[in-house]
Amino acid sequence: ICSNGNYTFKVTDNLGNVASQTLSVTKIDKTTPTYTSAEIKNITTDGFDVYVYGVSDGQSGMKVVRFPTWTSANGQDDLAGDWNSDSNTSVKGEDLGNGTYKFRVNRSEHNNEFGNYITHVYLYDNVGNSTHVASLTHNLKDITNPTIQITGNPTSWVKSATLTITGADYGTGVKSITKPDGTVVTGSSTTYTVTANGNY
Repeated sequence: ICSNGNYTFKVTDNLGNVASQTLSVTKIDKTTPTYTSAEIKNITTDGFDVYVYGVSDGQSGMKVVRFPTWTSANGQDDLAGDWNSDSNTSVKGEDLGNGTYKFRVNRSEHNNEFGNYITHVYLYDNVGNSTHVASLTHNLKDITNPTIQITGNPTSWVKSATLTITGADYGTGVKSITKPDGTVVTGSSTTYTVTANGNY
């Protein structure tokens, strides 16, 4: 039986007597789940969230939404090899209720790479029907500003002072430091000597 419907069975004995019975089958599900839309939100230097809305299955119900993700760098070396296995929960979306599912893409799980991230969305119902419903691409960039620390500002009277300037950046590292006189120093630390009061 491969579809819902009424099925009649007959039994005939050796004298030609016949008995019949009709069985109504209503629990065959061959329909794939559906959705309405998908989007990327909550973008940081470390990753982003993928949301899928309006997910539903009117027959056996939803089992799982999977979000296999990889970067365009080095092929698919960062894609979980068994992403479509029930034993792999690393690409499983979080059910937020009302047909909404969420998945966090973390840069740390993709070789800490920046650049294009590709996320596919697959819906699975409780009897194994599945469908690929969306492909989303996002160019992940370092959007966190670097920080700067300056030490050595004198607290007592002196003729000159040497300031130590240190830069730090969580995402891609510090490229350079520009001093007040316009000198650009490559690296994350430098010094600067001041011989007059003022704003630097």
